[in-house]
Amino acid sequence: MTSKEAFGRVFSSDLSTQIKESGVLTVFLEPGERVVKKKKRSVKRGDCVILTGYTVKDLTDGFQITLPLDASRLEEAGKYTLKPGALCRIADGARFEEIVARILEEVRTDLPLRDEMIARKTDELLILLFRSAQEQKGRGDKRQYQRFLELRKELAQKPEQLPSVAEMAARVYVSVSRFHSVYKSIFGISPKKDFLSLRVGRAKELLSSRRYSVAEVAKMTGYTNTFHFIRQFKDATGVTPGKFAKSAGSADN
Repeated sequence: MTSKEAFGRVFSSDLSTQIKESGVLTVFLEPGERVVKKKKRSVKRGDCVILTGYTVKDLTDGFQITLPLDASRLEEAGKYTLKPGALCRIADGARFEEIVARILEEVRTDLPLRDEMIARKTDELLILLFRSAQEQKGRGDKRQYQRFLELRKELAQKPEQLPSVAEMAARVYVSVSRFHSVYKSIFGISPKKDFLSLRVGRAKELLSSRRYSVAEVAKMTGYTNTFHFIRQFKDATGVTPGKFAKSAGSADN
């Protein structure tokens, strides 16, 4: 068997059953266009994809190794956010090359326990893949955290010009539903309550200056309805805006 023939070999006695009952890990060994999950993808050497629920004809042809995965390995992959059909990459290039070389060496031989050795090396590839996924997730979490901090800083500076939740979610590259959960996990408060807090805080500053009427402060903090502003201000502080302004003036005297 030539090295070219070795690529694309799936080490299973029944390929169709293997894929339907569990899945496979396909490791690409040369750059180019590949059909993955019936879609064309641009891949590089070292890119990997986990496939489940497909038949032999659904697997891409090309310069690659395809290795079977049992149910426990697929469950493990899910814990590390490796979704079937999504391309992922092993960060440790040197270790990747070493493991791939050993797998190909086993393919070309007919030594005892060959399949067991290949399975062991497959596990090593998966460990590298899981670690790479976690590192990537960590880097992504830091970038996301920074984007949320920058967004909140801008909101605090202009609470009267709060964009819609959909607009804010788009600015930090998350869905609307995820925006709420991530915001609360970072700041310890829901977006709605935090936005109200920002507006009330700004209103307190304006009322304390005693230069503006309650209606003017309502408008300056983004409210189109003065009575709505008064109600929310009182709910948040325990006093009406007018009483707050008077108490602030008394304190100054």
